[in-house]
Amino acid sequence: MPAVDFLKIDTEGHDLFVLQGYPWERGKPVVIECEFEDTKTVPLGYTFHDLAKFLDDKGYTVYVSEWHPIIRYGIRHDWHALMRYPCELADPKGWGNLLAFRDPIDDQSLVAAVKKVLKASARVAVKAAANPVYSPVSKALVPASLSGEPTFRFEPSPHFVQTAPNQWRYTFAEAKQKLWIAVMNQPVLAGQEWVGGLRIQADRSMTVNVSLGRHGSTDYEGAAQRIRLAPGVAQSVKLGNPFGKTHAALKLQVEVLELPGGGSANLKVEELFIAVSPAAVKQSLGYQPFTLREANRLLRDGELTNALQIYLDLYEQRPMQIYADNALYAARRLGLGRFDSIDKLRQSLLGH
Repeated sequence: MPAVDFLKIDTEGHDLFVLQGYPWERGKPVVIECEFEDTKTVPLGYTFHDLAKFLDDKGYTVYVSEWHPIIRYGIRHDWHALMRYPCELADPKGWGNLLAFRDPIDDQSLVAAVKKVLKASARVAVKAAANPVYSPVSKALVPASLSGEPTFRFEPSPHFVQTAPNQWRYTFAEAKQKLWIAVMNQPVLAGQEWVGGLRIQADRSMTVNVSLGRHGSTDYEGAAQRIRLAPGVAQSVKLGNPFGKTHAALKLQVEVLELPGGGSANLKVEELFIAVSPAAVKQSLGYQPFTLREANRLLRDGELTNALQIYLDLYEQRPMQIYADNALYAARRLGLGRFDSIDKLRQSLLGH
């Protein structure tokens, strides 16, 4: 068998078996490309990690090109990120390709090659991925969101220390304000109404003020709700506010007002979301009759909020699974991925 420069494998879930049967004693291909998708391969007895580790054990440098989960076949799929293995997938249902290089490869050259073939809308913001290789921190190669998925940036005061994902320890201190802040860099236009919310739980009785408002130096606008937390009882908070001015970013904020007896308390804050209100989207679209085709076009064009509203409207008229799946996908692209069911999404955005 002659030397192999490039080996591409796409066998609908059987890629590991092909690699295991390859005649390695005759030489190693210079570059290998194969496909992973746990939803296909777990029933066959292996995972994405098994495939990547097999190549890693053969001495290859392995990169993971992850795509968002497939909504349905027949429409364009959305790319997520390129990361150097070992790493974890951003979504367990994600799929994509492994790129394995026998010889040393320059990260910057690979990044440049990948970026060359990516098409991104100029109005889409770039989000940092879990592993960027173009920075000194060795995490990811190409940013995750040429697809435009907004994310939260946490800016807690020194009274809060993160102890686990979505979990924070608050320690009482004599200070004017004790703030936990989650920022989303999503521009707000004058005249838009936005909604936001979160789910919060504490292991001690305490009083907090939850607010949705502008973040930055512009004149403050926002809405707030004061709540009393009982130990171990989670509460969901939804807020809405019409913004009369333009702002660069919005924030969800938790201010601790009272912790009887002082000391410390553990807080769990999850299911964060910020989005243009459904009513505002409907108004901007002119209350016209909507179709699935129009929603899919908006989704492909990156108009995620409008697409989400149409999917929800279609679901309200006729609760079909395709409308639910597409609504959840658009919501995840908007940073609302913590809603894992259409009922939770409707409850948060529509109030029913």
